Order: sequence, then structure tokens, then C-alpha cells
Amino acid sequence: MGSRLINILKQGTWRIVCFLSIMACSQQKTDNNMKWISKFDFFDLYKVRVNGGYFNPGSAIRLEKIAIPNENTILLAGAKDENSFDENKKSDVAVLFASNDKGKTYKEILLNDVSFLYMEAKGDYTMIKSYTLNKDAIKVQKLQLLNNKTFELIKVEEYLDKDISYNRFDGKYIIKKNKLGSKLINLFDKKEEYDVPEQLLSKKVLYNKGDGKFIYLINQTIEEYDIKTNTKNVIKNLKRVYNYFWFDGNDYSFGIDDKVEADGSFSTSVYNANEEKLCDLTNENLDFYRYKNFMCDYSNIGPKPEIRYSYDYGKTWTTHHVQGFTILQNLFGFYKDQFLVTEGIFWHFDSPESGGRIMVGEFEK
Repeated sequence: MGSRLINILKQGTWRIVCFLSIMACSQQKTDNNMKWISKFDFFDLYKVRVNGGYFNPGSAIRLEKIAIPNENTILLAGAKDENSFDENKKSDVAVLFASNDKGKTYKEILLNDVSFLYMEAKGDYTMIKSYTLNKDAIKVQKLQLLNNKTFELIKVEEYLDKDISYNRFDGKYIIKKNKLGSKLINLFDKKEEYDVPEQLLSKKVLYNKGDGKFIYLINQTIEEYDIKTNTKNVIKNLKRVYNYFWFDGNDYSFGIDDKVEADGSFSTSVYNANEEKLCDLTNENLDFYRYKNFMCDYSNIGPKPEIRYSYDYGKTWTTHHVQGFTILQNLFGFYKDQFLVTEGIFWHFDSPESGGRIMVGEFEK
């Protein structure tokens, strides 16, 4: 969050941005369709100002990913500029901030690596990948698991990314691929492993359903393959041929291209598991967040941010005009259709109330 804010401050334009932001906020109408329930200040965690005592410690944190494993747990991952805290330290470190009270407080968890790469929350655990470049400029990756309840960090393995890859994590099992082939590995007991047929991995779309079961669409049939037992089952025969198949862990949905133009514009009809049409995907709404019938458009950031959301697949919309703070980067996390997490920047000139805050906003139905 801090790198963008620091650059603005260093360029000497912060008072202009502040003035414009305050003017914009003062002209916005009052909206009661979202409730901002948490406003976290990194000063409350570190208790010091950084870069010679001039800046909020949030300015030394660069967030890259937000994950929300459950309704109370929020995870923020990115980099911490250690030089801002201690001039004797020169490099960034990969860091995680974990909250178990819906964003009111956070705990710092150092990942013991230089750069954050990826995280994915599934069930009781979150998989985290980070890396350091070795002397040959090759990424030495580290795979770790975070217990989403206790915040215990478990190191799984260090490996060269050119030799090994891990993907399709389900909370317990993951596919490990190297030059010898692919195996399904139990991350809590590496002695439990199963060969993964290359034919399975060649599927255009493949989802890990959990406990060694994978599902995919072939022609008009949804099939499930159990790696543990080496068996295949037909889950459902479909009435139509679909271009796309999605599975979110619980529900299936499908897509048919209605229009694809040379300029890149398109329209895709989306159907539910019963093959009933839900909505259309287009260039305009492709990047919206979706959860069942809920959609959220969070693209309108800047000095006058607006958040639009719908509970009927985008037929009708509610617009929330954010007041009191700006949103300067498109970093959001969502929990189902209940709330979002993002970074807000508050401008109060030289007041300690200025700076970045981690905001949690609940949607009003």
C-alpha cells in the first residue's frame, strides 16, 4: 500500500491530491447501502513511524494479495520494506498479516523469504508460495501452509521453480510435477502419494474436487476421476454443448459464446447446473467479482471511488459512493456476498489520521 503513497508524497503533490480528494468527498451524497465495519491502521501494530519518523508504517508495506478463508479470518500478503524500519537493513521481506476478528486487528507473520508469490485459501489451510533468487538468478521457491485458525506456519518444501511445480491445492492434497511425472501428494503426510495420469492433466479445464477426485467436462458429459482408486464416473449428461465449464467447489456453471468479434468484444451466455440461463458475460463485466447471484463492480477507483453490486445477476444495481477516503489501487478481497476488504487512503494534511488503512465493508441487502 505504501509505495504508491510514498511516491505521491516524495513528488510533492500530496497537498493537491488531498485538496481534490476532500472536495470530491464533500460533494458525494450519503449512502447507507454499505457499512464500513473495520478501519485498521498499521501504526496500531508497529507503534512506530518509519523513514526517520515521518511516515505511517503502512507506507512501508506493499500488499499484493488478499485472501478470506472464512467470515472472521482475513489474510493480507505482500512485502515489507525493512529499510524503512531500520536503516541498517536493506532488502524487502515477504510478509503476511492475519486477522481473526474480521479486520479489527492483525498479526505480522514473516514468511522467511524475500518475495511473496501466491496464496490460496482452502478449508482450514492456506497455501503460500514465496521465493528468493539464487546466485544464478533462478527462483528458489518455498511452499508453506498456514493454519487458518491458529496461524501456525508450516514449511512444506524448498525447490527450484524450473524443476518442480505445485498446483491444484484442495486444502490437503496438491499435484506435484517434476521431470519424472506428476503425483498427488498429501501435504501433511508426504508418504501418501498417487500417480496422476498425464491424460488427466491434458484436460482443457480440470478442477480439484478434493480428496483425490477431479472433475472435467468432455463433450456433453461431466466426469469425475478418482486418482486414489483409478476410477472414472459420469456425474451428469448435459443437454447442450458448452464452450466453458466452471466449478467453484459446490456448484457447476457453463458458458456458450453467442458473439466473438474481431476487435475482441464478445458475449457469453452463462447457465447454472440445471442448464437454466443466469446472465451474460461481456467485455464490460468479465472482471466483476461473482458469487452465485451476487456481482460486484469495483473498477471505479481513484479520488471518487464507487462500488456497484447486484444480488440478481446484474439485472439491478446498487451504487455505493465511498466517502472520506480514496482507493488508489485495484486490490480487493471478497467473502461470498457479505463483505469486501480493500485499502483506503485518508487525507488529513499533517494529522496522524492521514495514511493508508485496511477497510472492511459489508454489503447491505
